[in-house]
Amino acid sequence: ITAQLTAPAQPGDLAAALRLHDSASHAVTSEIPVTVRTLIPTGPTGGAFTSTLTGGNGRAGAAPTSTFAFDVDDGIDNMSLTLGVSDSGYSLVGYLIDPNGMALSTASNLDPAGNAQLAIQLFRANPQPGRWRFVLSELVSSGKQTSIPVTGRIGFNTASVTASGLPTDR
Repeated sequence: ITAQLTAPAQPGDLAAALRLHDSASHAVTSEIPVTVRTLIPTGPTGGAFTSTLTGGNGRAGAAPTSTFAFDVDDGIDNMSLTLGVSDSGYSLVGYLIDPNGMALSTASNLDPAGNAQLAIQLFRANPQPGRWRFVLSELVSSGKQTSIPVTGRIGFNTASVTASGLPTDR
């Protein structure tokens, strides 16, 4: 079986299915789920992406998730990922997952007092080269709308630490 699917224009996933039909009755006999993922384009300093969160129907426990993937080159000293949302009524949690499938950083948009903020920030020192994923889970939506745009930014080598009066050799 050969299939051609069009990848989404924006980074993220497209859920699709290959449906197999009976040649005589044309009834669907089998279905194979397929996910088509568009990578976040990155360069030497990182990359940016936009997406849309959907939900807001008021049902508890739905927690829709979105997965984004991007590549990290060798020689990156530190990496950050920031996701901004315009409605603080959304409770979100994000996971930064390394090429081996391990969640190495997690954060939510709730501050220590439980107040929703407009962003999530994740960090990783010395990230392993390879294909990383950012998984975003929407725990609660404000119910003000059924979809809302989000913007993200991946930064490479943006953190630096200096201190005066210390030796400079390694």
